[in-house]
Amino acid sequence: TEGLAVVDLDGHLEYVNSAFAEMHGYSVQELIGKNLTIFHTPDQIAQVEAANLEIKRKGTFKGEVWHAKRDGTIFPTLMHNSLIRDHSGKPIGMMGTLRDITDIKQSSKALEESEEKYRRLVENSMDGIVIVEGREIRFVNPALLKMFGFEEEKEVIGRPVSDFVSPTYRDLIEERGRSRELGEHVPGRYEFVGVRKDGTEFIAELSVSLIVFKGKPAHQGVVRDISEKRQAEEELKKAESNLRALFENTSDYILISDEHGYPVHFNSAYAGIMKKALGIDMKPGLKPHKLLSDKNVVSWWDNLHERVLGGEKFKIEYSHKFGDDVRYLEISFNPIMRDGKVKGFTELSRDITHRKKMEEALRESESRYRSHFENVFDVIYSLDRDLRVLDVSPSVERAMGFKPEEVIGKRIPDLNILDPKSLEQAAANIARILQGKQMDIPTYQVTARDG
Repeated sequence: TEGLAVVDLDGHLEYVNSAFAEMHGYSVQELIGKNLTIFHTPDQIAQVEAANLEIKRKGTFKGEVWHAKRDGTIFPTLMHNSLIRDHSGKPIGMMGTLRDITDIKQSSKALEESEEKYRRLVENSMDGIVIVEGREIRFVNPALLKMFGFEEEKEVIGRPVSDFVSPTYRDLIEERGRSRELGEHVPGRYEFVGVRKDGTEFIAELSVSLIVFKGKPAHQGVVRDISEKRQAEEELKKAESNLRALFENTSDYILISDEHGYPVHFNSAYAGIMKKALGIDMKPGLKPHKLLSDKNVVSWWDNLHERVLGGEKFKIEYSHKFGDDVRYLEISFNPIMRDGKVKGFTELSRDITHRKKMEEALRESESRYRSHFENVFDVIYSLDRDLRVLDVSPSVERAMGFKPEEVIGKRIPDLNILDPKSLEQAAANIARILQGKQMDIPTYQVTARDG
């Protein structure tokens, strides 16, 4: 819910709504007459004074300002303030709306962390990773460049994936890619013959999944050069007869209406959005939703107004198409009560398009990370300071014979998978990482479940 406040030119509060008061940890009665300085720490005053100066000079201010709650908690807000003038045009006060954007800040941080986690995983993977849109390569990691004998991304990006596949396997790759796009079942992992920069061929194992890359459907492939593995398998087959052995992822819009639902006050942002959305010049007494051509939508808006005029306080999300662009709004309806009766309502809207896109980007990022984590050939794990396993990829079962749930939550020493020397080396490497130091890729002697 949006906070709304009206102050005189000296910054003394003349009106606040309950959302504004609750946002700061006060009651409405406690705030009337108080100065705005109670919402700011000494460090924030300079920023506030600059914003007030801009309001007095330009008549309006919109931007991010940090506030302090009653208990001292600091939180970010998006403010949209404007001057209030009398009939002669003389400034007599200021009105502002306030939105707590802590959730947006946290979403932004979560997205950055997720992207960083995915980037580190991709860049440090010993498997080659490629993203293909249509049939053209859009992304490769360092391991894939090295695998195919290239040094720079520009040598690969934009080229058809078929350039790096032996002619005998191109039809197979094309057919399975098309079937996967159609939702048909195809093997998630299979072998093909790759072609390096110098024309030499090698046997590779490919694991493919569908992802969203930069808003578009794409294929993510995890590639492993299994030439040495195949050679070892061939040698093993030759020795089988003798050895008998086997080896094998605000822009806020404000509207105030009377007890009959007729608009009486609105801000310029609201007028602007009505002009853009419906092509009308907003006027008091004009119900914009009545101009819509779809009678079902008109009835829907009528119902919303009936609800709020009935004393209900609620919030909805609403989308509207502007040309090729779809904007998302979060709209809060609040009844205006006087002497226990509804005398009108406020309609406070905010543009949440950025948040929606950010949430979608976060879901895509997490999807890419999880897709790679679950399909990677290597065993990927996360440890805490005590060498306790926080997470491990499903490949641990294929590689070591443990199910992930048998490993997660246990300490590496308790699993008895490392000899004493390797365990000591692992603890030392973890300590270096926690100190922010670099380390060479270590080699450990690992014992699988079957010994």
